[in-house]
This record gives sequence, structure tokens and C-alpha cells, in this order.
Amino acid sequence: HGPEALRAGALAPTPAAEPDESAPGGDRESLLLWDHHYDDPIYTSCGIAAYGGPVFAGTFLNPPMQAEARDLLTGAPLWASAGTEFYVDACRTGFVLAAVDFNNADSTAVISEWRPGSATPLWSYTVHPCRSLIYEGWASRKPVQVADTGGMIAVALVMYTEAGQEGRLFAFEPGNGTPVVDWPFPSGNVVATALSEDGRYCAMTGWPTVYVYDIVADALRWSGPAGAGNDALAISPNGDYLAWGWSTLNVRHWNGSTYGAHYSATPGGGLYVGQVAFAPGDAFAVAWDNGNTTPNQVFVETYTLATPNLIWHYDYQGEPVSTHVDIPSTMLYSPSGAFLVVGSWGGSFPELHVFRVNNPDPVLTVDTPGSIFDMDVVDHEGAALVVACGKSVHAGTSGRGGDLYAIEASNLTATNPPPGADRLRLSAAPNPFNPTTNFRVTLPAPGRWTLAVYDPAGRRVHEVAGEGAGDLTIPWDATGHASGVYLARLEAGGQVATTSISLLK
Repeated sequence: HGPEALRAGALAPTPAAEPDESAPGGDRESLLLWDHHYDDPIYTSCGIAAYGGPVFAGTFLNPPMQAEARDLLTGAPLWASAGTEFYVDACRTGFVLAAVDFNNADSTAVISEWRPGSATPLWSYTVHPCRSLIYEGWASRKPVQVADTGGMIAVALVMYTEAGQEGRLFAFEPGNGTPVVDWPFPSGNVVATALSEDGRYCAMTGWPTVYVYDIVADALRWSGPAGAGNDALAISPNGDYLAWGWSTLNVRHWNGSTYGAHYSATPGGGLYVGQVAFAPGDAFAVAWDNGNTTPNQVFVETYTLATPNLIWHYDYQGEPVSTHVDIPSTMLYSPSGAFLVVGSWGGSFPELHVFRVNNPDPVLTVDTPGSIFDMDVVDHEGAALVVACGKSVHAGTSGRGGDLYAIEASNLTATNPPPGADRLRLSAAPNPFNPTTNFRVTLPAPGRWTLAVYDPAGRRVHEVAGEGAGDLTIPWDATGHASGVYLARLEAGGQVATTSISLLK
């Protein structure tokens, strides 16, 4: 695999339909930006620290075992922090990087936070005694979550006590290594975690129970029976909707005192909930699979949320029939809600699918050499930029080695906006610039807004705030600042928009 396989076409993005010349920006194009291959370690997880920030990824099993930062557009290594068994995440709208590193030799887990400019953590917090995900047999499940707005880091672990084993939720405010939450819950196994957009609500499947914890209030918000649940778990951006499932999909809605029943589905036929995800607007998605049955069956459906109605259905059986364990391993919407991406353990089906939010025809599929364990996606000027990682051979097949790669599907501006989406917008022109540029802001509703600019090291170097609605132009003079890629972050009405700008001197 790696560069040799790339040159041979073993890892190739394929548009799933003819170019849409009517789409804004012209023909649809896709580009494999880069692929990094290791012969021995396996990638566990990855994240994108906003467009313009780095890719953050973790490895385990064999050296080099590390958390590593790479340039988003080139894959060039920026730095690495050595450890044993890393699981990582990154803020999709800012420069917050977090990881948990398990060490089976001494039963510890070290939780750390970084900024893009340095391999030295801002802080580290050691937890003991705990159990690693490899020990649990869940190497593809991620215990660390960073809120999309960058406001919170949450980590759910399995701990040992004199009374037996329990789950433990830790929460940290970025920049502070003292936990604001250290909450034990009676669970033998922590299966999955999910965090609301602002980081206030953390959902956990501590089998056989589903929990939602209010991190700000430091109190349990709700708990209920999970049934025979696996790692399919999601919480909506505002924390008001919760979804999980196994043979039955359960969608619950917060009514002020509890998460009441909102929607359920049981398709039967040996199908199970593989993954579930909420969009920023009025939509959610579910991926179904039939587990280890051969041939595999996988399909994806999206629904409106407030009043659940089917938006579209896509069946993988239109693709080559798989003889491997083609289970959806990860699924998420882009921050704008314009795109839905689905990754799977892989087989004869392509392991990566990129959809427009309102269209069942994938705009891009990617057939990888192995299995996808984790991925992330950001929007940039109508494009979806996807980073994915995992094992170099398919799940269920013995082997070592891992791949990390970035794919850009450009000129994919949706012909219709996401359901219910009335989103904050931010762009800049000229870009690149020297020394001044103008931020173009669209505020969908009246209220207070804040615009901040961060340098390549993640330091805030400029901030301006105001109130209003509609379209604004905000100038910025970067005289006195060094050349590099800066991140602009706009926040208003509970929404966040980002864009990268290049200062060239």
C-alpha cells in the first residue's frame, strides 16, 4: 500500500455519477490529496482541526505508536508525541487537539491536550487503573470527543475499583488539565460516546444503559435501558435529540424532563443499526447492516427530524456484493450539514461514501485497501474534505499496517440547502492576502456575534464583536503578523463558521 499502491490505483476516489455541470463552480472533481501508510502500526482514529489546521491521528499495536499532526493539504508530518495506544479527536472549527493514551503494562490512561504548533501537550492527566480498548476488543471505538465549537473535551473510560469495574466520565475545558467533571457510572463496559456541538451534553452507552450527562451542571440529565446496543449512538448538535440502536433504531426527544419516544424503526430481516448521525439542521441519518451474514447488506437512510419522514434511501447492493464484514464503522455530517460521509470496515463495497444531504446518489465513493476505523469531514467553499484512517487489510482478516489519507471532493455545492438549515456563513477576500483582507459574514438572525482570528500556532491574534443580522464586511489588517495559514472563527446564535486565510509576505 502507501505511495506504491497509490500510483497503482489501489486507493482511488471514484465519482458515482456523471459530472454535474449545472452545479455552481463547474464540473465536479475529486482528488486524493495524500495517503500515508505504515507497515506495522494501525491507525485508530483521526480528526481535522478546522480547514487550514492540521490532521490529528493516533496509532497503536506496533511502533511507531504515537499521536501525530500532519499538514491537511499535503500530509507532511508536523510533529509526533510518542505513547502506546492513542485515540484522538480534534475540534472541527478550531485548534483544540485531544487524545487518550492507554498503557496496558501499568493499567493507566493519559489524557492530553495539544495545540497545532507544538508536540508538547498543554497538559496531561493520568487515570489509574483502567482498561484499554484493545483489551476490550473495541479498537475501532473512540473514547475521546472534542466539541465542534471547541468548548469541551470529554473522555469515557472503563475503570477498576474494589467493587469491580465501572465507567467514568471525565470532562475538561480546553487549556485546563483539571477535570470539571469526574463522574462514575455503574457500567461494566463503555461502548460509545457522543458530544453535543457546544460540549454541554455527553451521551454514553455504558451497556446495558444509555446515559446523557450535563457537563455544565455536573449532573446526570437522563438514563435509560440501551437494550442490546452496540456502538451506534448520536446526540443532536443542541442536545435535544438522542439516538441509538441495535435491531431497533430508537430516537428520543427531550421534553423538558426526559428523553421521550420520538421515532423508532425495526426493519427485520437480520438488519442492525450500524451507525446513526444528526445533521446541524432538521435531519438525521441511519446506516443499517446485516452483520457477518454473507453476502452483506448495507443501506443508508436519511430522515427529517422534527416530523420523521424519509428523505432518501441508498442500498449498497447496487455495488459489487461483498464477501467481507461490511459493517458501517463511522458516519457523520459536515459542520455545515451539506454533506454526509459514511465509512465501513470494507470488502467488495467501497469503504467511503460521500453524499449530498438531499440526494441518495453518492457524489463520491472510495475503494480502500482495508477497513476504515474513523474519519472526519470539513466544508470549504462548496467542497467536502474528508480524512479517514484505519487498518491496511479488511476487518476479520489477520494483518498489520495502517493508512491515513485525505480526499477532497470539490465543486459539490448542493443544489438544495440542508433541511431546516439557515446557517452562519464566513468567507474572506482577497485570499491569499497581504496585509489586509475583508471577511464577508452572513448572520441569519439578529443577535450578538464574535469573529476571532488564530495564528498557525493556535493563538488568538485578533477579535471583534458586534450585534446585528444580514450581510457584513469586516476588514482585518495583518501588519505585524508573520506569513502563514490563519484560521478565522465566527460564532453567533449558537452556530460556528470557520475559514482559513493565507497571509503571504
